Formats: sequence, C-alpha cells, structure tokens
Amino acid sequence: MASQLKQIEIKIEELLREKDWPTAYKLCLEVLRFDPENGKFAKLKTHIENEVKKHNQLAIEQEIKNYKILLDQHQYEEYLKKLLSLKLYNKDYLELDNLILKARENVEIDLKEKQRAYLQDQFIFIDKLNEEHKYEEAITLAEKLLALKFHQNILQKKLKITKDTWIKYELEQNQSLLNTESFEAIILLYIKLLKIEPKNKNLQNKLARIKRLNHLSKVDLKKDVIYKTLEDIRTLYQLKKYDKLLELAENILDIDAENHQAKTWRRLANIKLRYVMSKEIRSQINKNYQILKKEFANYSSEFVKI
Repeated sequence: MASQLKQIEIKIEELLREKDWPTAYKLCLEVLRFDPENGKFAKLKTHIENEVKKHNQLAIEQEIKNYKILLDQHQYEEYLKKLLSLKLYNKDYLELDNLILKARENVEIDLKEKQRAYLQDQFIFIDKLNEEHKYEEAITLAEKLLALKFHQNILQKKLKITKDTWIKYELEQNQSLLNTESFEAIILLYIKLLKIEPKNKNLQNKLARIKRLNHLSKVDLKKDVIYKTLEDIRTLYQLKKYDKLLELAENILDIDAENHQAKTWRRLANIKLRYVMSKEIRSQINKNYQILKKEFANYSSEFVKI
C-alpha cells in the first residue's frame, strides 16, 4: 500500500511539472477518498488548488484584456456574457466582480438609451401619421407602445393628443352638417366620435344637446297631432273608455316622452281601471255568492250543518 502511494505521489509530481492540473487533482481525490486523513496528499490537493487559482487568475486577466474591444465597441451585453463566463474559473476574484457590476450598469444604461431612441423615432412617426390624418394607425401604434410598459405617461399624453386631434379634424370636416338641422345624422356623427374617446365631456354635452333639439323638433312637427289627441283623451275620460285613453296617451309619449299632460291622463286612467276592475271583481264575487246562497236554499236537505 505504501509503495503504491509512493508511485502515485511520484506520478502527481510529474503531472505538476507538466502542469496537468486536472489529472493530478483527480489522483489526489482518489487517494483521499480511501484515506481522508492522509496529510501529504491533502497538502498536494491544496497546492494544486492554489496553483490552478493563480493560473486561472492570470488567464482571466488576459481574457479581460481581450474582451476590452467589446467594451470599446459598446457591445455591453456581449461583454457582460464574456465576463460572467470567466466567473466559473474563479469565484473569489474581486476585480472580476467589480467589472461585472460595472458591465451590468452599462447594459442597463444602454438599454434605456435604446428605448429612448426607439420611442423618439416612434413619436416622430406618430406625428407624421397625424399630419397625414391617419389617426387610427397612429392610435394603434401608440397602444402597442403602451404594452411595452415604458414611458407610460409620455405615451398616454401622445395618445390623448392624437385622439383629440382626430376628433377636431372630424368636426371640421363635418362643419356643414353641424350647421344644419339634420339632427339624426349629427347624432350618429357624435356617437361615432365618442367611440374614439368615450370619456370626452365636450362630445357628451354636444350629443345630449342635439338629442334634446331632435326631440323638440319631433314634438314641434307633431304638435297639432298631440293637441288633437289630448282633446280625444278628454272625451274618452268623460265616456269612461279608459283602455282607449291609455292607448292614446302612450301614442303621445312615443312622440314626446316628457309630455306632462299625457303622463297625467295615463296615471288617472290606470287609477280608474284599477277601480273598475276591483268593482267588477267585487260584483262577480257577490254574484257568485248569491248563486250559491240560492242553490243552498233550494237543496238545503242535501247539506249538513255542523
């Protein structure tokens, strides 16, 4: 056993002279696996580890010099990858750690600069689309950029400007329509524009106003019909024809949903109908009672009193 260990020791020393560190290290580990307390081979193992560390450090320093060209060319991500690969060969090299930290900072700065430059180009393109009145394309692009989750505030402002510009352009293009009393067409225009910006208060107010004008216009066109129908309703009320009265009141409310007279006549007719119905129900109940009472008198012998 001693002679075998001596032969292994000689072999390890020979490998060290040849700088075959991996094979020498492997032999040391094999011996220590069977004889963990062997001091000589433990020292050889430590010696190999120190030599390899020195060797790797020199190699790392040379590689760092070789990689400097990547730094000079602003290839920060590639430079960082190379440095991280060197970390495998010396985990305790402080200078390498500092270089990696600095490389990470450079990558982050470079990424932000690229994002800024990219956004700037996209902003210019969005402005160009707006100038060409291609607002829908501009909005689609801005919304895609928002999905990237950077410079959200700037993009939101850019998106709002585009929507406001589009709405203003459409209003200008339809100015001749807006100066008419084609209320139905104007309502459709405002509804279309609200799809661009649903929370636009100005458009909401314009739409409410034009709907009101449209309503008043319809009422005005049929004011004679409404007047005549109200006269008929008064006659029907006197004749107690409440069902027909309700029908005419609903006809008026289809034209003018806010007509107070029609609402009042409808309410009165409903009250009368409920009263008449209740009276008829009571009358029918009383009639049925009288019939049963008569039948009871005629056939009292068939009934049993308790």
